[in-house]
Amino acid sequence: MEFELLDENMEVVYSELKTDAEGKIEIKHLVPGKYYLRETKSKEGYEVYDKLIEVQVAMNEQSVVTINNNQEETQGEVTLSKKVRNTKMNKLPVTGM
Repeated sequence: MEFELLDENMEVVYSELKTDAEGKIEIKHLVPGKYYLRETKSKEGYEVYDKLIEVQVAMNEQSVVTINNNQEETQGEVTLSKKVRNTKMNKLPVTGM
C-alpha cells in the first residue's frame, strides 16, 4: 500500500510512503501536530481507503494507525451452457397412406 502524509493545512509533507512486508510505515522526526494520511494505492484486489485518517503527533510519543481495506467486488461473466445430445432417429416404415 502507498500513502501520502498531509499537514493540518492539507499540504503534502511526504508522498509515496510504502508499507513494508509487514504492512507498516515508520515516519520519524515529525514536528508535533495534526497530520492526515491518505492512501493512494492499495494491494491488488482491495479498494483504496478513500477517507483521510487523522493522526495526532505528540512529542516523544508513538502513534499507531490501523487501516482495514475492503476487498474489491469482482464482476465476472456468467456463461450458461446447455448440453445437447444427438440421438439417432430410426426411419419409420412407409404405410402407404
